[in-house]
Amino acid sequence: MLQHTFDRAETLIPAERLLVVVAKDYLSVDEVHRQIAKAAQHSGPTPEVKETAPGLLLPLMHIYKRCPEAIVAVFPSDAFYP
Repeated sequence: MLQHTFDRAETLIPAERLLVVVAKDYLSVDEVHRQIAKAAQHSGPTPEVKETAPGLLLPLMHIYKRCPEAIVAVFPSDAFYP
């Protein structure tokens, strides 16, 4: 689902502008590393899996520090949308 979500997002946003956020529980999976390597940046792992909104707080703070005027789109990959 992660790769599918990345591919969908990349149809709207260039890969070099995508920020990928992954729960640390999934970083030990080789396939996850392969899939997120395509993104130019990632914010590091979320500390715990606590639903989408809390998991977005740190990455949004990271984006805000870098570019306070940024427009953000969120593409959760924990559900499948064909």
